[in-house]
Amino acid sequence: MTALFPLYLAAGAAVLAPILLHLRRKMPKTQVEFSSLQFLAPTPMVTATRSKIVRWLLLLLRCLALLLLAAMFARPFSLTQDTVKGQGRAVVIMIDRSASMQQADHWKQALGKSRDWLNKLSPQDQVALVTFDRSVQQVSAFTQNASRSAGDRAVALQTLACGWAGTDLGRAVVEGVSLLNEASKAAEKRLVVISDFQEGAEIEALRGFAWPESVSLTTEPVTVKQTNNLATSLVAQVADQDDDAVAKAGESWLRVRLANARESRSENFALRWASGEIAAEGHLLPGATRVVKFPRPESSEPQVLTLTGDEWPFDNILHIAPPQPRLVKVAVLAGEGDAGSVDSPLFYLNRALVPNSKLSPSVVMLNNDSKTSALKDAGWLVAMNDASASAAAQVSAWVEQGGRMLCVVTDTNASFLKALLGTEVSLSEADVKDYALISEIDFAHPVLKPFEDVRLRDFTRIHFWKHRTLKAEGLKPEVVARFDNGQPAWLSISRGKGRIVVMLSGWQPKDSQLALSSRFVPLLFGLMAEAGISLEQPSQFVVGDALPGGEAEKPGFVKTQDGRTLAVNVPPGESRVNAMDFGLLTALGVKMHAVDNATVSPADQERIANEELESRQQYWLIALVLLLFVLAMETWLAGRKSAAAPLQAS
Repeated sequence: MTALFPLYLAAGAAVLAPILLHLRRKMPKTQVEFSSLQFLAPTPMVTATRSKIVRWLLLLLRCLALLLLAAMFARPFSLTQDTVKGQGRAVVIMIDRSASMQQADHWKQALGKSRDWLNKLSPQDQVALVTFDRSVQQVSAFTQNASRSAGDRAVALQTLACGWAGTDLGRAVVEGVSLLNEASKAAEKRLVVISDFQEGAEIEALRGFAWPESVSLTTEPVTVKQTNNLATSLVAQVADQDDDAVAKAGESWLRVRLANARESRSENFALRWASGEIAAEGHLLPGATRVVKFPRPESSEPQVLTLTGDEWPFDNILHIAPPQPRLVKVAVLAGEGDAGSVDSPLFYLNRALVPNSKLSPSVVMLNNDSKTSALKDAGWLVAMNDASASAAAQVSAWVEQGGRMLCVVTDTNASFLKALLGTEVSLSEADVKDYALISEIDFAHPVLKPFEDVRLRDFTRIHFWKHRTLKAEGLKPEVVARFDNGQPAWLSISRGKGRIVVMLSGWQPKDSQLALSSRFVPLLFGLMAEAGISLEQPSQFVVGDALPGGEAEKPGFVKTQDGRTLAVNVPPGESRVNAMDFGLLTALGVKMHAVDNATVSPADQERIANEELESRQQYWLIALVLLLFVLAMETWLAGRKSAAAPLQAS
């Protein structure tokens, strides 16, 4: 047991005061004058015996109160067994490698501060190195750095490089705390974050996070010399601006957002194409945001737009991909019927899947020689129930691997479905009087997502002249829609990772009015969207987003397998370079460390560690409670003794 302020323990010597007061002989306070003694000279009182303590319990309570008071101000704490043995601390050093660290010498400063911390820590300390941007990457674990020197630990820093992604500070801190919890027992747990702490960093992950009392956060900000930063980001690409007098037919227009840093001294800007032609220029006040609109020179080619006028070049280039449809292969498997006949469902399928500005579907008819090769890169499969049963095995394997298939039943031929589902299947014509209507639809099903709007949900005007009844042993399909006679209309069957949707009535006029209704095309595109072929396919991404071929790692253009060009830019939040308010972290419950200096002397390190240990134990609070109890007992006992004392005459 020791104390933060041991000199206060010397105040315990004040315990002698109540002892001396108890030994002091008290003279009578009240004197009565007698007339017969007024002519006599006063005689000093002579004490025949030594003074002795009478009220022992009262004396002990008063002495104890003084000792507790001295102990409370001395702030005592107990050195744990681990501390006495010299067990070190657990420290996680987190280095920000986001895009904003590309500016000036920020990344070099971050590596230098990391080395300072590694030199400061002793071999007994547990150390883990971590980098972060929008995700967290562990460089070295506690076990890898056990009992290693600072030089050996710093070797891992040589392989690190700054990235281009955004900053999710909240997620990084939460995962850093989880990493500290994996460390073995330590005298102290410290999370050290080295970053520019720009206000564009995300901290939402800290909301609702219960910060552990045993962990403290040390912030090590790099030195930002200036914040003169202008930033640009693409808002939208719009074609054929008919409302503009200078617009040309087929011309694509861009809307670009410009933002100026809050403390910037740069106000004039210019946007230039790669050819040097000025797209827009103007004046933007510090802290202001503005959207500018201008035509794009060649909408069929990728373009690069460069911003000039500031001193932070890392976010001055904007990559712009041209508007381009996504190429999708739709495989079709059918019998020997004439696909060009108006009585064939394929006649209406080919006319519904027309290319548009976002999607360019290509319908490919499968034959016996092309089934295997064509299915490999097919995005969606449409099959008629009269297809050859010999293709069912390949189709079933493709669906189980994640493929999506639509099977349209136009007659009672069940051989293909039997081979596809691997069970006994029978189809029969339903008894329909005049026509049937769809009365029940599960609009929450993924294939019906285009009909989320209640105004598009009316299928009651579509007449179905014919439909079939399906019976399959051991099969429990999900009913997506029912006819008004209670029989299923559309079924959903899960197979492995994929899905088969079965329509028990064709959409051609011989079976129904579906192909001629306004619901037909949205229904097909809804089925394709559930297969991962959506009209909403962005061509603009930021670093860290998931691309069709992987993750975007740096700004630029990426070519996909289907021939599209995707543009990748710096996340807009990285351009908000002003320093964040650390009070936001404190308000979210983060326990900030009192000293954020990596070069603290050993004596100060020991003092800081003792202060943290004492703040966790809070023995002074126990002393305060005991002091209040002792004072209450002393007051009660003193009052009781005074009331019970007999009057003495002298």
